[in-house]
Amino acid sequence: MKLFWWAIPITLCVAEPLPTALQHAGVQSQRPNAISQEILPFGRQVQGQGPVAIEGDKAKDGKKGTAVHMRRNNPNSGNGSTNPKSMKTKHEQSKTTKSNQKKKKLANKQQKKKTDKNRGKKKRARAGLCWSLLTAIEADDFKKKDLEGITQDELDGMLSLWPNKEIDTPTGNGDIPDHLIKVEQIGHIVIGGATETAGWGGIFSSIAKVVGDIFKKGGKKGGGKKGGKGGGGSNARNIIKDLKTGNRPKASSKVIEAAKKSSRVKKMMKQKQYKDCLRSGPKTNGGKTKIKSYNAELEIDWSRKKGEKLKSMPKNTEGKTISLYTGDKSDTSHKYSPKRTYHDEYIRDDRLLYETCQNPEKAHNNTISDVEVKGGCCAFYSKDKCQAKTRLFSMINRRDKKLEWKDNDSISSWWCTFDERCKGAPGKY
Repeated sequence: MKLFWWAIPITLCVAEPLPTALQHAGVQSQRPNAISQEILPFGRQVQGQGPVAIEGDKAKDGKKGTAVHMRRNNPNSGNGSTNPKSMKTKHEQSKTTKSNQKKKKLANKQQKKKTDKNRGKKKRARAGLCWSLLTAIEADDFKKKDLEGITQDELDGMLSLWPNKEIDTPTGNGDIPDHLIKVEQIGHIVIGGATETAGWGGIFSSIAKVVGDIFKKGGKKGGGKKGGKGGGGSNARNIIKDLKTGNRPKASSKVIEAAKKSSRVKKMMKQKQYKDCLRSGPKTNGGKTKIKSYNAELEIDWSRKKGEKLKSMPKNTEGKTISLYTGDKSDTSHKYSPKRTYHDEYIRDDRLLYETCQNPEKAHNNTISDVEVKGGCCAFYSKDKCQAKTRLFSMINRRDKKLEWKDNDSISSWWCTFDERCKGAPGKY
């Protein structure tokens, strides 16, 4: 019996790439993941497990070819190797997508909450600072009579309100650094030709008392931190700092609604100078904002450079101030406004430096004949740098209307402190 090789089915594993295998078979096909070939008798059509069965055809050399059965290794059929990436079903992909979207939405929500919180703090900082400034100089609608009886809840509620449509959120932290603010007193001529500034030093120095009186009883629940016991204590100082930095917590919705109905709050929030202060910034009105009252003028200049740091006043002295009166002739010191100590770093022409050597204006250098010190002790010197060897005399809470001998027309500098013995002043007396 003769055996013909073409009658016996032979199975071969094809190692060559798919395109080459198909070219030999004279056919084209889609690219499978894995391929196996069966060489079958010519002309026989095959039904395979793969996606396609191909009937034999002529090869490129013109001879009858063999049928090539291509079988794609289907992951679901259990045949062939598996691809890890292909194991993800549409359900799993959809589940992952939804999870990522949920995380992104939550992150956006948290970021918005943080942004809103920061924006609210900036607004409270600016509102608190502007309220303090206008109250300190007794601007219209911020005078003592206007604030009489105002409660902590009213103030906390006011600071949590903002004219959203009119004024943008302040830049930076919402604060205005002290060195950008210049304070000038306004003199008023009265009968007798003397110049006075009624209440000038008093109201700026008594801002701690004003705040203390408002916060001494505290507010209702949800109104924020409870205030202090009143007066000029350190608690009042902390409250003022919180007002200027936005650290007073946001008032409750109940307190805010009550503040909206308060006639005092409405009046203050409509005040033009209060709004000018709220919108003050480097790009507003050329970076300059002016606020006036009967006694003073404030100029906020965002281009002003920071000068030498002032020595801080001692703690628990917010209600205290040292005043120095000088005159170029006998009994004339009270014709001029005194120099005073302040618990801030604003630019002031009338500031009396604390425990720091200071010179009089050039016009008064070596011409002083009348001196008075209130609230502390001052040492005086014949040279402009408070050298120990040039010390003339010291004075505490008293006045000398006519200086005698070498002390007259000799003062070129002074050094002042709260200590009754002028402890720390250069030189001995």
